[in-house]
Amino acid sequence: MILCVSALLLALLVAAPAHGDVFGPISLVSEGGVPGAPEAQQSEYAHNPAISGNGRYVAFDGSFHGVSGVWRAELQNGKVAGEIQQVAGGDAELPSISESGQYVSFTTDEGASLPEITYGLHGEAPDRPAGTKEAVNVYVRDMAIGREQPEAFKTQAFKIVSAVNGSDAPLSYSGARTERGAVAAGRSAISANGNEVAFVTTAVSDLAEGTPSEPKTPALQVAVRYLKEETTQLVSVERGTGGPVLAQEGSTVYGAVYPDSSTGTAPAFAPPAAYGGAMPPPGASISANGLAVAWMGTSIEQQAPLLADEHREPSYTEPLWRWIEPGAE
Repeated sequence: MILCVSALLLALLVAAPAHGDVFGPISLVSEGGVPGAPEAQQSEYAHNPAISGNGRYVAFDGSFHGVSGVWRAELQNGKVAGEIQQVAGGDAELPSISESGQYVSFTTDEGASLPEITYGLHGEAPDRPAGTKEAVNVYVRDMAIGREQPEAFKTQAFKIVSAVNGSDAPLSYSGARTERGAVAAGRSAISANGNEVAFVTTAVSDLAEGTPSEPKTPALQVAVRYLKEETTQLVSVERGTGGPVLAQEGSTVYGAVYPDSSTGTAPAFAPPAAYGGAMPPPGASISANGLAVAWMGTSIEQQAPLLADEHREPSYTEPLWRWIEPGAE
């Protein structure tokens, strides 16, 4: 009997798989050929990786062969398969990717020029008259529409996310138009099916109040865009009125989202730096099913009930979340 038990234990030990048999080797994602430069190369720099739910694609921002933007790599058998595709050129950064990898959201200040600056034509937008540079906005790229479909690529490959409710027109902003507008968080701003995208406004806008000529919605609000329906909904509402959040502490005005700034204003958008650089802009996360949104909130008392006899100043911060299933209001 003892001999049988010993033999059984020995067999189990021999058959037990080692970790090396379970896990594959570590390899670079930002290495391979790109459009216009098919020979394998490593990026000059790369950051903000986001992996698709099916594990097949990784999106990141960086630069290859002097061409910057957001990129998507396909993974097969432990390595990058084929060319690394450019999602969006120029100053595009902070990608988030859908479950299938077809849709990628990102932030840019060159939205109208995306068809011209994507696919390695060059990292810079065409010359524009002084004073006409765009505000920062959020877009989604449909990777099923490629450069081999020039007309469709020009008109359908990119969709505006930070747009007016019921329209495909970008939000209007007051203030520093070239440095602020709307941003989306990298990694977690888009839902699994790619239809819902969460974003944060970083300037006074016409998101919920005001007109393009006179925006009145305070900065630092959370919203969700439903791409197929072309609707944009304010998520971070003031619990008493259902309107945009606005609170003040001394001379500092706060919105709904923690700005990570003593002034109460959002950090300005800047092109991605090769190394280091400022902290990423504030952002919000959306669940895979598109039914819940979370953000790092400020003006907490304006948005959510606190315990009895509890009071918090507008600058106090807490994570907040909201269920946004249609009809859940």
